[in-house]
Amino acid sequence: MNSYIPFITEPATLARLSGQRFVVLRPGGPLPAAFRRVQDPVKQHLKGASASFPTEPHVTLAGFAVGTKLDELSDVVTAWARTVAPLHLEVERVSAFPAPFQILVVQIQKTVELFHTLSSLRDSAAQRNLALTTVMPAAKWIFHMTLATCPDLPSAAWQEACEFAEGLDPTAGVASTVHEAEIVVFDGGAERSGGIVPFKRGLLDVAVGAV
Repeated sequence: MNSYIPFITEPATLARLSGQRFVVLRPGGPLPAAFRRVQDPVKQHLKGASASFPTEPHVTLAGFAVGTKLDELSDVVTAWARTVAPLHLEVERVSAFPAPFQILVVQIQKTVELFHTLSSLRDSAAQRNLALTTVMPAAKWIFHMTLATCPDLPSAAWQEACEFAEGLDPTAGVASTVHEAEIVVFDGGAERSGGIVPFKRGLLDVAVGAV
């Protein structure tokens, strides 16, 4: 029985992402509820407009180009995860990425740990010559959960959507701890899991100390 819950289910978005792979964090605890407190009214506000919506909240760490071999990516992520301790995700605010992207997001607080984790994953991928599709420099990366993507929304409607979303309250300070990363694979108009990789730095420290 397949219990995998996909992040993306809209056919047009699945087609656009076909061939790509991503490494993401799936937040638990109270974060999904905080996410939906904002996304549900945003969906209503944008009803009938040209917009797409993730089915499940997630924090993307890196995207990889079409043609990236899953076994090579799995090797990189598995080795990298051995150096990563469980990560703290905390809601900061609702914000937006401007045109041409036009993406509404729940912003996650950028901590030293998150920044180091993202940077080390990119460095590990570069050492194996794996091409990234997330080209924003790590220093400028904004950690977030995407609420809605609407690049085709007219300027006035986009501004109105920003003002509406930023007036919603996801409850700043809501947080959870993530103990693993997920590899997400898009192929043939569908999403599937490429593997769930636990963070092991703390676990390995405990194991060594117990010997």
